[in-house]
Amino acid sequence: MNYKVIKKVIKQEIFECALISIPLLIDKKYLEYINIIVRGKIDNNANIPTIIFRIALFFIIFFMIRNYNSKLEFLDGDVYGDIPIFFYKLASILGYGNISLIRKPYYVQIKILKENMFKLVNDNIAEDEKVDAEVKKINFKSIDDFNECNLIIQDTYPILKSQLPDSKVNLPMIWISRNKSQISSRVYSPILLQKVEKAMNELQIKNKTINLFLTTNTKNTERIVKDIIMKGNRVKYKIYIFQQDSKKNRKFKEKGKRI
Repeated sequence: MNYKVIKKVIKQEIFECALISIPLLIDKKYLEYINIIVRGKIDNNANIPTIIFRIALFFIIFFMIRNYNSKLEFLDGDVYGDIPIFFYKLASILGYGNISLIRKPYYVQIKILKENMFKLVNDNIAEDEKVDAEVKKINFKSIDDFNECNLIIQDTYPILKSQLPDSKVNLPMIWISRNKSQISSRVYSPILLQKVEKAMNELQIKNKTINLFLTTNTKNTERIVKDIIMKGNRVKYKIYIFQQDSKKNRKFKEKGKRI
């Protein structure tokens, strides 16, 4: 977590959490108030008017902050949002209404989309209905011969085989590459999505473990998650998303995160 992200999180979350907690923390019995909020239990010897006042003030500040945050974008600007997903969930609780998927790790993007945490900021990505995508199968004889497969979706940036984790490089692969568009380097591609859906359906039916490697733009990622991944029968198969390192060679990390 770099300095810019720390500064953003302190400004947008930690300060607000501290502000909300003031009515409870200024009293020595703040743990008792928190217990009342969480469990709804009141000690017979408690000062009822004081408790009611402090808890009411707690919720007043909480809802005022939620209302203030409802039109704001969480982690806006040029920071890279590589922070634990807890902070995104906390931002949702604090009422932040909007987020851009740009500069967010794929694991974070997918969690945001699956849990519908925020309203997405329009990233203004044009659609190209004509741009095609190529599908290659590598180390792939019969789908019944393996339990684990790499699904590589090359969109905005190229992916090299040397960038794959050493432990996954020899697995069967379905490699989907979008062709260059005449409109922009980042385009929403229905044809790409069709071919991703076909590959996912093939692997899901056979109950495979899918290792997902992406360089998709935010619009294509959104549609892959909402229209393909979320509609699959997740009981029968597993998906792990692998994140690229920020170093020059952009090698994918050895361990993926289950989604």
